[in-house]
Amino acid sequence: MNDKQKFITDLRSAASRIFNGWRALERYANAMPLDELLAKRYGLLMSAPLSFARLVMQVAEENDVALNMLDGGQAKGEKARALLLDTWYVVADTFRAELLT
Repeated sequence: MNDKQKFITDLRSAASRIFNGWRALERYANAMPLDELLAKRYGLLMSAPLSFARLVMQVAEENDVALNMLDGGQAKGEKARALLLDTWYVVADTFRAELLT
């Protein structure tokens, strides 16, 4: 990545264009500040609608940023379960719990 701040500015501009100012980039971005996340060079950048995710991929390419997009992300089983932890959640087909003493 040549210019981290330009990439972040371009992402904000893309969000403004696609959502016509109704939603900000931060609504979909990781809770970690973007400059910190991008410095790590790994991690989940955002969870967003497919139309916005495709635009983000285009912006990333224009800024020489390598991203992978996970499309779909649906659980495989018919009865997926959710584990809720405060404002975080995990969706999986099954969970195993252990009592730690």
